[in-house]
Amino acid sequence: MSVRDQIYRAYKLNDFNACYRILNAAAPGKDREERNSITYWRSTILKAEGRFTEALSALEEGHVDFDCASLYSLMKARLFVRLGRSPEAIAVLQSAPVVDEHETYPALTLEAAYYLCALLIESGQPAPADLLALIPDDFITMNDQKRFVGKSDLLKGSA
Repeated sequence: MSVRDQIYRAYKLNDFNACYRILNAAAPGKDREERNSITYWRSTILKAEGRFTEALSALEEGHVDFDCASLYSLMKARLFVRLGRSPEAIAVLQSAPVVDEHETYPALTLEAAYYLCALLIESGQPAPADLLALIPDDFITMNDQKRFVGKSDLLKGSA
């Protein structure tokens, strides 16, 4: 059974000790997807525990296994924001291949595009027209404050 299949329930129950047992017992070997899953979940758990610097380190250690560079960039950007480093978050997302990966990873790239636009607007900068055009009018996501937001929030500047 994959790490992803084992860990989700423990994570939802906030049983981080069980999550670490699953991660530490994993032996992914040459399975890139499994290594990616381990990196993703280790970083996600550390973030949930408020250990943002460690989460960033864990993410950076395993970044080569991410198939979707936009997901890696999004995760990294969210950690930078939590660390009070929003300019770095913006830079990371601006270098992400969001448009190029959109056809292959539409949901992940939309999240990255939205987050970049929101960060830019929050910092007083305009959102890139190409990313705004990529985001459907009915797009909805949850922001860091656990509030549902969408493209209309970007357009009125309250993402």
